[in-house]
Amino acid sequence: MVVSHEATRTGAPRVAVHLLDALGRAGCETTVVHRWGGPLRADLDAAADWSVDEPASRLRAVLRRNQRTWPLATRVERWAARRAIARVRPDQVWCNTVLSAVYVPAARAAGVPVALYSHEQPRRVQTALRRSGVTAAEVTDGVTLVGCSLDAATALADVLSVDLDTVALLHSPVDVAAVRARAAAEPAPSVVHPFVVACGTGDHRKGLDVFIDAARCAAASGSAVSWCWVGRVDDEQRDPAVQFVGEVSTAVGWLAETDVMVLPSRADAFPLVILEAMALARPIVASDVAGPREQLGDTALLVAPGDPEELVAAVERLLADPAEATRLGDAARRRCEDRWDISRFRERVAELIEEVGVAAR
Repeated sequence: MVVSHEATRTGAPRVAVHLLDALGRAGCETTVVHRWGGPLRADLDAAADWSVDEPASRLRAVLRRNQRTWPLATRVERWAARRAIARVRPDQVWCNTVLSAVYVPAARAAGVPVALYSHEQPRRVQTALRRSGVTAAEVTDGVTLVGCSLDAATALADVLSVDLDTVALLHSPVDVAAVRARAAAEPAPSVVHPFVVACGTGDHRKGLDVFIDAARCAAASGSAVSWCWVGRVDDEQRDPAVQFVGEVSTAVGWLAETDVMVLPSRADAFPLVILEAMALARPIVASDVAGPREQLGDTALLVAPGDPEELVAAVERLLADPAEATRLGDAARRRCEDRWDISRFRERVAELIEEVGVAAR
């Protein structure tokens, strides 16, 4: 049983699709529990044998709107988790993100082995546990703790005050062959080169403001580079210096066309868009934060987060040196194939199935 906190097209739900697929390939019959809906629901359902909606999810959402009713929301969530587990009667429960941590004590109370798979950073882990009323003791005793990256594993260990060695690693994957096939099959979007793209939900953590400031700096210097943001953005955040595409089912077509892919995030555990750009051998400029640093190694230009001028300088450097851009893109492709391809993820999931059962004993 895999618990998905939502079905948006963001990173963690997309990894849940791969997780369900990997569990199925390992011989497991799978059920996905939806805590909330979204456009990725069909993909999650297709990857699972069965699909279940969390009971009382709308009631829970209503109660969360007012801080005075949060204690009641917590009781509703715990009841709903127990009901879902009683209905599915799973052999194992995988909570895909700490936002589903309320299922951990419910699984343990039912005697079901459970894994908590974190994609979050420290503040988000703390907030998720506080909102769900789950204590550190409830998610450590007999529970398999898993991080989607070294950064996420470290965050989980720090918040729960456990040794990092006790947190397993299951790196978020990319299906290299599928990404390349999709890029080849899809009609190319119409872009003006040189073309720079960033992808993600437009918020402070993802560095939308940094990207906009970089585009403004480039325009002020007379640069003819086209700067484009792919992903959900509020109307008041838009700026004429940037082309805004909006939310799309996949950014692969835009990545395939870019001359430089940019990740301006202030924090990011293991962004899938970086893996997709690596699979497509695109040159990358990324913020020098833990997750992208682990992904990219020395195959990209890393810049200080929150510094639009340094970001522009790195982009212009790659645009001015096509040979270096090609070298870095090819190195990124090889690193992605060696470390982050879906085949390694599937092998690791098969190993963790056994570890989850052992940890519960």
